Amino acid sequence: LLADVTSALNIFKSRWLIPVLTHTLSLRPLLTVWDAILSRPMRERASNPKLDFLVYVCTSMLLRTKNVLLR
Repeated sequence: LLADVTSALNIFKSRWLIPVLTHTLSLRPLLTVWDAILSRPMRERASNPKLDFLVYVCTSMLLRTKNVLLR
């Protein structure tokens, strides 16, 4: 089950999250996020640092716009 979730997250990350960032962020913050993602180590046995960072970025974006989204 965990392998299925991880596989689905990797597909979700590459097909949806990264393109969404290009439409959501202006160029300078976008390049900063991409630089941070690309500088993370490759996938390790029990974790995926690139995916973890991307989830943190998207979570922080949602928290920042929480009040607007709940209107």
